[in-house]
Amino acid sequence: GVTGIGKTRLLHEVRKRVTDEDGRATVLYVDLGELADLEAGGRPEVLVRSLFEQEPSLVREDWPDLGQVADELVKGMDAKARDAPVYLMLDTTERLQVDAEFWRWAEEHLLGPLLVREQVRVVAAGRIPAPWRRYEVRRTVELLSLDPLPQDDAAQALIREALKLRGVALDKTDEDRVVDVILSLSFGHPLLSEQLAEYAAQRPRDLLSDKDRLRGELSEEVDRFIKSYLLEGIDDERWREVLQWACVLDWFDPTLLRYYFKEMGHKLGDESDLFFLRAISHMRVQHALTWYGDKGHIVHGVLRDIMRTNLEIRDPGGFKEACRAAARVFEMMAEELSRSGDEEEARSYSEEAEEYRKRAEKVNGSISGG
Repeated sequence: GVTGIGKTRLLHEVRKRVTDEDGRATVLYVDLGELADLEAGGRPEVLVRSLFEQEPSLVREDWPDLGQVADELVKGMDAKARDAPVYLMLDTTERLQVDAEFWRWAEEHLLGPLLVREQVRVVAAGRIPAPWRRYEVRRTVELLSLDPLPQDDAAQALIREALKLRGVALDKTDEDRVVDVILSLSFGHPLLSEQLAEYAAQRPRDLLSDKDRLRGELSEEVDRFIKSYLLEGIDDERWREVLQWACVLDWFDPTLLRYYFKEMGHKLGDESDLFFLRAISHMRVQHALTWYGDKGHIVHGVLRDIMRTNLEIRDPGGFKEACRAAARVFEMMAEELSRSGDEEEARSYSEEAEEYRKRAEKVNGSISGG
């Protein structure tokens, strides 16, 4: 699931319930995000040491070869799991997604043997490591995807509860208005919904009665969320711009993206297809929360919608020009396909171009109307 969706919260809830229901249960928990700042070569040792410190009884001898310690841990957890439940919980796995050597070591010495033995329940929150290629490991993995909360029930309840906890008492009309505005910006993303509710709770009451003003102020908070979470760790400013403006598009590949930036008159349009391919690959691997599916050519729906809506509010002129640039690119591609005789494919690109033109006109109308 995307950042802030509640993966860590679920892990801790499972941990509590497991130990409450069976006092003999063993739950080992490691936040791999804490290993991300370490030297790559030292991560396996810190992981093993963390497990050893949580359950010293699993290893009889004190720190021989690291691989031997891992083997002993596996044997100890396996033996313990035959009498009582044993869980190994790994959180924030995406922070180490790019460290292929770490995951290969873990697959060989720790997680691979545990998964194959099928005695210890391994629960990983984040993403499945790309280096896990062994069939016997992959066949044991079960994906449980978390999606944003449905806007019509759970997300509304979350926002109302956040307002209530912060002492905000509104009549039903005002409360419904605030909830509606927050959902129009958060699209049911739990972390952002709660953040916006907390911000709204601190604003003057007269602001909460003004839907347009409230939406404008909350968009600034959304902007902080985007920079703090969605763009966190992307150091290359050019790649940040790719992500910020790609939200206008519904899908793209490197060539289409280069044409798009060129049509916008953006300096990134001079970059090669290879640059955009590297940018997309980088953000898919290290920030896969932003991309949807195995191919990585579609921006994840809810995060794209959050960024797109916020861009439209904060920079309507730029958003309108970006939509027009997208329309020109798709129309150009439709013409190329038509000349090559692929009329059916050309028609789909023309339809896509028309959608972007409609978006541009909609923004134009909202500006003149305001």
